[in-house]
Order: sequence, then C-alpha cells, then structure tokens
Amino acid sequence: MFPKNVSDHLYQFDTFSGFFNNKRSSLNLIWLSCVWVIWLERNAQIFHQKEASFNQLLDTVKLQSYWWLKANRLGFVFSYHSWWLNPLPYFGIFM
Repeated sequence: MFPKNVSDHLYQFDTFSGFFNNKRSSLNLIWLSCVWVIWLERNAQIFHQKEASFNQLLDTVKLQSYWWLKANRLGFVFSYHSWWLNPLPYFGIFM
C-alpha cells in the first residue's frame, strides 16, 4: 500500500493489526527512526553536500532504533549484534 499523503502513512503505521500495543509502539519507534535518519540525510545533502549510501542509512536506522528500544523497553534483551542480524524475533516473527 502506498499512502497518498503523510497522514495516511501515519495511520497505516499506527494500526498494525495482529500486534499488541507494546510491539506496535516499537514498530512506530522504528518507523520514526527511519524518518529521522532520512531527514538528517536530506539536511546533509542540502547543507553539507554529503551523501550516504543506502547501506549506511540502513545501518544508522538499525543502530538508532536499537538504542531507542534499549532505553525505552525494559524487556528488550537483544544484543546489538543479534538485533542487527535479525530484529524479527523481537516481534514474534520467525522465519
């Protein structure tokens, strides 16, 4: 689904069905981390003529979301390495 505007996108991310509130708010936190990293990258490109690769941005999102979750979720017991390799088990998704 491709939202037509920001409010639709926010609604889509806020209504993850099948997730309990704690997991849903964690997904929201990850989404906010993505938005924040994109915003910082935009500013770096415009104001400092610097450009990061997609992989660098993804690593930044993973690191930032890890630290935000670690600070805000008492039950978050993942090491950074396990989070970086596969964050899905935290949400009860096993592949």
